[in-house]
Order: sequence, then structure tokens, then C-alpha cells
Amino acid sequence: MPNRVVREGILDSEKVNLLSWAAEVFYRRLMSVVDDFGRFDARAMILRSKLFPLKIDKVSAADVEKWLAECARAELVSLYFVNQKPFLEISNFNQSIRIKKSKFPPPDSFVQHMQADVVQTHANELLNPIQSESGLESESEKKADAEERKKKFKQKKLEEWETELPWPDDEFMQKWEEWKKYRWGQFNKKFKSQESEIAQLKLLVSLSNNDVLAAIHIINQSMANTWMGLFELKTNKNGKNFSKTGHNVDAITEAARGVLNQIASEFNTGGGEG
Repeated sequence: MPNRVVREGILDSEKVNLLSWAAEVFYRRLMSVVDDFGRFDARAMILRSKLFPLKIDKVSAADVEKWLAECARAELVSLYFVNQKPFLEISNFNQSIRIKKSKFPPPDSFVQHMQADVVQTHANELLNPIQSESGLESESEKKADAEERKKKFKQKKLEEWETELPWPDDEFMQKWEEWKKYRWGQFNKKFKSQESEIAQLKLLVSLSNNDVLAAIHIINQSMANTWMGLFELKTNKNGKNFSKTGHNVDAITEAARGVLNQIASEFNTGGGEG
């Protein structure tokens, strides 16, 4: 390994101050391995093995690429390519040159004057790219967020339609909303389209013989029995029967009987006076 003189100017260098702690350690170690011209192989795996021989298990190639990019942004290092192979050169290395020729090819005049951000872009494209774990995680999170947004948008679209109900009745409107919430809470079921909701409403109209009170009873019947679907009214537990219109037949019969008895009584009373 060549002997290097690290000058005190590095301590108050504005460019070095731009680096993170880890990148500065990388930069100082890099100064120990470059040749007298400040050049070295810029492949991440090579830098990792040369700069951190005792920390291979703690330093990844992705870490090296990140720190190298920081040095390039701070204009402490120039990155260039010869025959599509990456190399680096420490800027203003200013070491005593003891060798006549560098082991590494020099950058051409064009690359030498490239701005650091342009060099970094080329480096990211050609430097045997290895994404860091945080980068991979970021991409994964982006995909997950996109899927979640898509799912929420789809659900919002499902709830956006406004279906016209067969009866303009406040009690039925409330009961229909209860029915939809019941299906979701009990069976995790929602209408997937407006057409499917309309189809069930048509079924309810048919089962109730187009009677709103019967329709409400049908919904109550299904919820009381924890049924997922709607069915024709049955005799309830008290033995009371409902007609196809949903009215309580026993109650209607009893009321009619009372009216008839009252009419008969009035007729008989009137006949006695005559």
C-alpha cells in the first residue's frame, strides 16, 4: 500500500464537510489506496474489499456506491469510464508522483470537465448498480401504496352510485340502509355494482307483492334469522300470519270482526225502536 500524506486542509474543507460521517470515513480510506495520480478502480465490490478488508460483513456494495456518490456530488471525486469500465480520480490529490505512469487510465478531457451530478448519473447507470436495502424497501412501499390507493378508489366507486328505491318511504329507506350494513357486518358482503343492488330490490318487490310494509317485514325476517338473502314471509313464532302484502292477517281479521259486530249491534237497536 502506498504511503500517503493527509494534509490538515481536509479538516476545514467545505467539500469534505458536505459528507456524512460514513462517507467521510470512506473518502479518507480511499485516499490510502489510490495511486500517485489519485486514481483507482471504481467498481463497488473492489472498493469494498480494498477499503474495508476487516468489515466485509458490515459494509455492503450498496453502502460503497452511496458513499462514492456523495463524494462525487461534493466534487471530491471524479468518476469516468474507459471501455465501459468505471474508474475514479480524487480531485486535487496533490501527492508526490513517484511513478511515471498510472496503473489506471486517465479520464479524457470531456469527462474531466463533466459536472458532478452528471457523473453521478452515469455512475448510477453503469457502475454495476446494486440497490440498497432502503431503496428496495422504498420501491416496495411505493407499490404497496399504489395498490392501497387503487383499492380505496375502487371501493369509493362502489359506494358512489345512488340507486332509486321502489318506494319513496323514509322507513323503508332507513331499513334498506340497515340491510346493507347488516350484510357487510355479518357476511362481509357488499353490492359489487348498482345492477346487483337493483336486482335484489326487484326480488324484494316480487316477494312483497309490491307492498312496502311487507318488504320491511321481509328484511326484518332475514336479519332476525341471520340469513344472507331475502325470502318470502313465514309464520312468526307467535303464530301470527302475514298476507302476501305483509299485513298481519290476524290483526286485520280481528279489526274487521269488531266493525261488523258494531254495525250489527246498531242495526238491531234501530230495528227495536221501529
